[in-house]
Amino acid sequence: MDAMNHRITPDFLNSRVKYYENTALSFGFFDMEYINRIRLFLDNRPAFIRKLMKKYFNSPESYHCIVKGPDNIEYEIDGYPTTSGYKGWYFKGSQISIKVNDDQKTVSHWLVNGKKIESFNNKLIYPVVTETIIKPVFKHS
Repeated sequence: MDAMNHRITPDFLNSRVKYYENTALSFGFFDMEYINRIRLFLDNRPAFIRKLMKKYFNSPESYHCIVKGPDNIEYEIDGYPTTSGYKGWYFKGSQISIKVNDDQKTVSHWLVNGKKIESFNNKLIYPVVTETIIKPVFKHS
């Protein structure tokens, strides 16, 4: 999950496809059907990988986890820097680790699927057991 959520992300893969599309166009290759097939494959890649993990490694179910919040907040999720709007996949029971990286903001608590969870040092470690939406609630200064 680390590779799909943080290292080989949809944004990274889309940037690679765009690079190769531009390279093909610069060499006069205008048949974009091949590029469109690659895009279709990449759109379905996360589900395909999770299906293979289930088949060959008997992995548990996986769930989508989304971190929402103000646009100007930087987070560290599972040790990787990111911003609001993070979306990742987690096997049932695996933990998501979130830290707000803003010295000017203090998290009062987190809302996890609408349920209040206390915050300690602007951090949350939470086991994902279903589709999950996480939002920080900040203290007002």
